[in-house]
Amino acid sequence: MILIGVAVILRLGQEIFVPLALSLLLAFTLAPIVSFLRKRSVPKIAAVLLAVVSAFCAIAVFSMVVATQVTNLAENIPTYQRNLVDKVHSLAQAGAGNGVLDHLSRAVERVGAEIQTRAIESKSPTA
Repeated sequence: MILIGVAVILRLGQEIFVPLALSLLLAFTLAPIVSFLRKRSVPKIAAVLLAVVSAFCAIAVFSMVVATQVTNLAENIPTYQRNLVDKVHSLAQAGAGNGVLDHLSRAVERVGAEIQTRAIESKSPTA
């Protein structure tokens, strides 16, 4: 009963607890940087601002790298799909009559058809 009550409180207080947890995490992460800058005679406000700005710049650079990689993956999906289909077909030809390879080949073809269907749906203008 207590566990359910805690879960309900956490769910209802999500709008408060998530930013609070994030701010605490950033405070503990950035505290050594601020301490290092303070030992180098940097004023406290400047040290905090420099640490926060550098942290957000690092997060932005990381996010841009991840977004670039996801974009490249999305652009190369047709190539990967063709390679998978070609390999499954070559496996099916090498082991003709083997039920597992036929099943795998059909599964890959269904996945490819579903990907193409989703791509066509996403390209079509929504009304």
